[in-house]
Amino acid sequence: MLARVTNLTGVSARSWSPTATSSPDGFDDQLNAGLVSLSTPIPSGNFVKISFDCRASAPVPTLGDFGCVSDVSTQLGDTVSSSCQVTNLVTTP
Repeated sequence: MLARVTNLTGVSARSWSPTATSSPDGFDDQLNAGLVSLSTPIPSGNFVKISFDCRASAPVPTLGDFGCVSDVSTQLGDTVSSSCQVTNLVTTP
């Protein structure tokens, strides 16, 4: 899994922890990518690149099939206002 998730922030992290969550059908349907940096602020902009395998005979996904939720805080644990969106989707046959 870790080889299919790329940190695009340019920040060497103290902790980089992508994890997949499977649904009852046995497929990984959700991915969480966490980044902790104590010495360098994480900049705004592209955060992560993820490579997925599509299910055989399933329809090709669209941007609308993906969503994201951001959860950002300071070193002291104070919540920082943030947002995220999926902005690019490349499919290959």
